Amino acid sequence: MEEPVDTTPKATAIFWVDKDKDYQAKKKDGPLSLRTVKARVEIDSLGKVNLLAYTKPQSQRIKSYLQYRLEEFRVKKVMLDSGFVKPGVQYVQLRYLPGKLDAHHR
Repeated sequence: MEEPVDTTPKATAIFWVDKDKDYQAKKKDGPLSLRTVKARVEIDSLGKVNLLAYTKPQSQRIKSYLQYRLEEFRVKKVMLDSGFVKPGVQYVQLRYLPGKLDAHHR
């Protein structure tokens, strides 16, 4: 039996769309749950990330939450200026904390 091959291009970057300022402190108390979703996005020259598609089906809750977080999220200027992240259409990983997802949908 053949193993399925992922033909999706590799992600060019990982973006923490809701990283908690107290993440490191909380991490010391025990493991924190986090999730990563791979998506096709368009990044403009100012660092705004526009979500185009997900590589795998996502629940409506996750779609809604990530769209909400991306409204304010920006790629840092230093990442754009250095060329680490380039504007344009690309695949990225969007990392989020499920606990914040639950708080958002209360």
